[in-house]
Amino acid sequence: MKKIHKQQGNSTWYGEFFKKKEYHMDVTRLVDVEVDGIDTKDAPKFCDAFIKSASITEDNGTIRTLTDEELESLTDDEPEFVHEKVMEHLY
Repeated sequence: MKKIHKQQGNSTWYGEFFKKKEYHMDVTRLVDVEVDGIDTKDAPKFCDAFIKSASITEDNGTIRTLTDEELESLTDDEPEFVHEKVMEHLY
């Protein structure tokens, strides 16, 4: 954690900056992927679509459900994967 101090005009901002954990999810290990937020008026981009739920196969072979944070990260960091799953869902 790094303390930061920022001056903007007549205002001073104090806060803390938390470094986001670098984590890349192997999408080939995902199973039972469900998408939501599909708006066909937004085709072909489907930019409102997101991964609603998914599970992942761990290194030891067990399957666990992704956390809300992991789902959000997956949706934000892997837009091509989300789009692929939307296409699979629609067609």
